[in-house]
Amino acid sequence: MFDATVNTYKITWDLNNGELEEYSYVEYGKYAEYSGNDPFKPYVEVSSTKGYYYEFAGWDPDPAITLIKGERTFTAKYDDYNIIFTWTYSEGKWTVTATAKLVDEVVCEETVEAELIKITTDPTCTNTGKGNYKATFTEKYFTQAVVEKSNATVPKLGHDYVAVVTAPTCTEQGYTTHTCSRCDDSYVDSYVNALGHVEVIDAAVEPTCTEPGLTEGKHCSRCGEVLVAQEVVPALGHVEVIDAAVEPTCTETGLTEGKHCSRCGEVLVA
Repeated sequence: MFDATVNTYKITWDLNNGELEEYSYVEYGKYAEYSGNDPFKPYVEVSSTKGYYYEFAGWDPDPAITLIKGERTFTAKYDDYNIIFTWTYSEGKWTVTATAKLVDEVVCEETVEAELIKITTDPTCTNTGKGNYKATFTEKYFTQAVVEKSNATVPKLGHDYVAVVTAPTCTEQGYTTHTCSRCDDSYVDSYVNALGHVEVIDAAVEPTCTEPGLTEGKHCSRCGEVLVAQEVVPALGHVEVIDAAVEPTCTETGLTEGKHCSRCGEVLVA
């Protein structure tokens, strides 16, 4: 109201349709100048994918051309931008494209990768899960919005294979077994041919009169497997020869009849 002492009037600065106001005092016949906090109108969310951003666009009426002759209210004007959020799922990732339009003109667009903030259904190696995602933007048109998506697809984990190599042997091929550490799924690849035996000859052993012999054989020097078994050859047995008796004389001693083996020379009967 008018103050006759100082001839000043109360000026109301309406920042948001009467919900937020600031005040100043201006002398009669002068122009009002706003010196408060930057005019601000909060983002309005219409849905999870749509809202409105407001940007200060001046005062109504214009204080620069309005002489003060009494109490006066200046109302903040705002350009309202139509904000659209578009979610896209591709190659296991959620991206969000934010678009700001003033009337029909696109004035800003920003695309970010959404962050998984909570898993509601666990994914497996082969099946997708569900979860909640959040997108964070840096452009001023979008920073006030809470951009979240609930119960959205969480990509499947895919197998986490651990490889174990089985070396080839003389008779069996080698291969690599890949087993998933999460679900035990497995597959085999990288086959390698069997090495084959390395033959070594086991020499024959001739039998004697009293000891059996062995036939020639073969075994593998790598794995020890017998390839050709050695067979036992029976002992030959002695070939007896009679050693004739010698009659004694007046001056020479004699000998009784004896026997020996003609093959090995062993005395059989002394």
